Amino acid sequence: MSDPEFLYSDTTEIIGEAAAVLAAAGISSAGKTKATVLVEFQRGGFLLGYVAECPLEPPSREGATRDDLLRSRMPAFLARLRRSFRPKRIACISGALGPLFASLTETDLGCALLSDQGLPFVLDGAVPSQAVERLRGALTSAPAVVR
Repeated sequence: MSDPEFLYSDTTEIIGEAAAVLAAAGISSAGKTKATVLVEFQRGGFLLGYVAECPLEPPSREGATRDDLLRSRMPAFLARLRRSFRPKRIACISGALGPLFASLTETDLGCALLSDQGLPFVLDGAVPSQAVERLRGALTSAPAVVR
């Protein structure tokens, strides 16, 4: 992914996955600064967390695969999610999380887990617009749990 595809990057352009996330949240970036868009996103109650905060490089020197790297980072991410983010609902939005998705439970997460028919919403797939619409529907129909 390029920098403009990361929602929180320092770039002014918003494309790819970042644009898909905003579309699912019902937020338009047209005619707005990135700072304004991010404020609107956060005021809408949204937060985007990355399992890997840095772009994944080709397999590491030790020969680890992307799945291995994500699997190794998932416990730390889940701990941060529960302790710092404390979300009311979670939606996985990458096909890369597919192999790990089945092991995620609402009990372990401490909140509701939104899914696309039991799978992650694949906003990074071949047809992200369809996944965006399904995620938007899930976000509007799933009640937020109040703690």
